[in-house]
Amino acid sequence: MKIHIVSIFIVLIMSACAFADDNHSEQSEKQEKYRTGQITKTELKTYEQFFAHHIKDTSEEDIALLQSIDDTVIITTYFGLWCHDSKREVPRLIDLLEAANNKNIIHRLIALDLNKKEPFGRQEEDAVLFTPTIILKKKDKEIGRIVEKPIDSLAQDIVSFLEKD
Repeated sequence: MKIHIVSIFIVLIMSACAFADDNHSEQSEKQEKYRTGQITKTELKTYEQFFAHHIKDTSEEDIALLQSIDDTVIITTYFGLWCHDSKREVPRLIDLLEAANNKNIIHRLIALDLNKKEPFGRQEEDAVLFTPTIILKKKDKEIGRIVEKPIDSLAQDIVSFLEKD
């Protein structure tokens, strides 16, 4: 009887381990299909699925707001190729920055994995918890961040951070 119980116990443990390993493999496969780390907008645009539902909706007012920025500002956008909020906001931001064509705005894109991490750990340094997180820095000092979505519009929020600085 004891041998029978021990055998059942061993089978249960082995089954649980096999299931956990399958689940881990599935998670690893999902992680591997998402690009992480710094990425150019040209590289990002090759991910057609990321832009699948994007509609260009930049307003002349928002473009003018960004064109009026005359101080150097670095915008770092942490996002996930898998994230619905990122798929909504990052293409809008890219369109807006391209339309404004302001040489004072430097834009960096950093793709995060499903655990919101990237190979160099910059997300920890910038305390990124949600995607997308758009961080504005002026003279190496953070002056504001947009988390998941803007309060007003991307351009209005960016300019309001600069005005408060």
